[in-house]
Amino acid sequence: MRYSFFCLSALLLLTVGCSSPKDANEKNFVRVINEYYQDHCLDVTFYDAKFPKVVKSRYPEKQLQALVAVGLLSSRDTTAQQMNLRGEDSPVAAKIYELTSEGRKFYFQRDGGVLLGTVRGFCAGTFQVDKLIGFSAPAPAYNGVTISNVTVECSPLTVHEWALDKDLQRAFPGLKSALEPHRKQAHVLVLMNDGWIHSDDFKSMK
Repeated sequence: MRYSFFCLSALLLLTVGCSSPKDANEKNFVRVINEYYQDHCLDVTFYDAKFPKVVKSRYPEKQLQALVAVGLLSSRDTTAQQMNLRGEDSPVAAKIYELTSEGRKFYFQRDGGVLLGTVRGFCAGTFQVDKLIGFSAPAPAYNGVTISNVTVECSPLTVHEWALDKDLQRAFPGLKSALEPHRKQAHVLVLMNDGWIHSDDFKSMK
């Protein structure tokens, strides 16, 4: 009996010692997704979020003004050239929006791939995995790589104070729901020679 106990203990230690980052298991998948969350924040993005940005209108844009109100952007009146009905350039009222020093702390831009191009916006916080809900058995994808579809429950890990502003959340309707805890999210992980990585990171390697 004593001999059997030591054999079983040795077998368990061997099994643990042989754990590989290439294994499809909860430990590896949670680690990869948490690392992904650290580099891909809970973001506030919108069309053409490139600054300085000139808006040819006397009426302020709701989203830009909300970002001004929380101190991420500044705005000032200016004029810009616009073609009139006669086909001639004429000055029109406009506003110019620029990043503040506070805004530069949270502003980001990243490669969104062929479909999205360069994605720009403000990082409102980060996520973390609460638990792994499930994953598919690793299988070849259309491009020849091995993938697993992983579903997790996640919650915000850090949230910057400006992201809690009610007017800002009204201007960016998706922000409030993104801040809700215990949200279900799906990810695709790709198996590489040295272990699993997120599919977004795989695409950026190409």
